[in-house]
Amino acid sequence: MRYRYYLIVPLLIIFHGVAAQKPPLYTPVQLTNGQMGHTLNSTQCISANDEWVVFDTRNEDTKIGTTSTIGILNLHTGEIKTVYQNPATTIYGPGVGAATFSPAANRVMFIHGIRNADSIKPYGSTRRTSVSIDIAHPNVLSFMDARNVYPPFSPGALRGGTHAHSWSHDGKWVSFTYNDAIMERLGKDRRTVGIMVRGFYQYFRRIAQRRSRYPIKPPAFQYPGRY
Repeated sequence: MRYRYYLIVPLLIIFHGVAAQKPPLYTPVQLTNGQMGHTLNSTQCISANDEWVVFDTRNEDTKIGTTSTIGILNLHTGEIKTVYQNPATTIYGPGVGAATFSPAANRVMFIHGIRNADSIKPYGSTRRTSVSIDIAHPNVLSFMDARNVYPPFSPGALRGGTHAHSWSHDGKWVSFTYNDAIMERLGKDRRTVGIMVRGFYQYFRRIAQRRSRYPIKPPAFQYPGRY
């Protein structure tokens, strides 16, 4: 038994030495620098053609409310483009972040705090919405969900804030988490999950305009991203 033990030890040492000399499979390459952050969302942050990655400029994970810029980085050339910048951002908001790329188009989607954020209504889980931008047209926002937190509530409008937006593979559906502002006021805030479909807003509005029992009430549709 002792004889076998001494035969095995040299073999293990040799094997370890060979493994230690094997070169790494990947070599990290730094693509960005500067003082601003380059925070990536946990999913869907790379474009459909694998050329661009979208990011927000947070330096701290919890600072979406004070972040003003969404950018894209070319993974091959290192070029950086700004697709959205809010010059009116303060310590209270609006705030932008958690950006994702559509898997079917050159379009990004991200959280946007309410546009009239202030010390009384700062950025928060019930005071935010989702917006999207075609990267060929920077700073041109398309609001993805309507919002109305005051009664009488508008049919089809959310009463709070959305987050964690994820595209379906064809870019037509979006899932999200949701925090209801009315429930928050009652001390019963709960995070739930919902889905939205692109184009349904226009369809619903046409139907609602033809049916007086489903009137469209401001501010849900006329002022998205406020209140």
